[in-house]
Amino acid sequence: MTMPSDKPDASAAAKAETWRDGRVAAASVLALRGDEVLLVKRGSGRNAGLWSAPGGHVIPGETAESAARRELFEETGLTVGPLIPLAVHSVPVATTVGTSARIYEITVFAADAADHTDPQAASDAADARFVPRHRLCELSTTDGLAELVEAAANLLQGRALGPEFPSDPDRV
Repeated sequence: MTMPSDKPDASAAAKAETWRDGRVAAASVLALRGDEVLLVKRGSGRNAGLWSAPGGHVIPGETAESAARRELFEETGLTVGPLIPLAVHSVPVATTVGTSARIYEITVFAADAADHTDPQAASDAADARFVPRHRLCELSTTDGLAELVEAAANLLQGRALGPEFPSDPDRV
């Protein structure tokens, strides 16, 4: 499996673009397969040992969607079809004396994962697997993950329900 050719220079990954006011662009994917969600266990960094959605920094010149797809592939070896924007999740990063405050602005996407796909942990992921949604409470996860997973499931389920459930309440 190969990644699309629009991938920016990976050496720039360590130099993530910082937005105005110390904001850092990032992207992630909540890939669902039935009642399971694809998660990675962070192997390094401030979230080492925590389960999270595959994702990471947006490289300068890269869109949030391209970054989400790249990170998904780098951390799990998987690809998905259409990505649906779900939320922008703001995560403040604790600072130390002499460093400026940063806030990660994570563009979160929802997607359907193909049946019979097995992730392989790579890059900075120590583990990667599909986890039943009802088991999330048993894991040590990054802040806000459970709520985002439920929002993704609701979004994907609502899309699957189709026109029988119109989004415009005046049309009911």
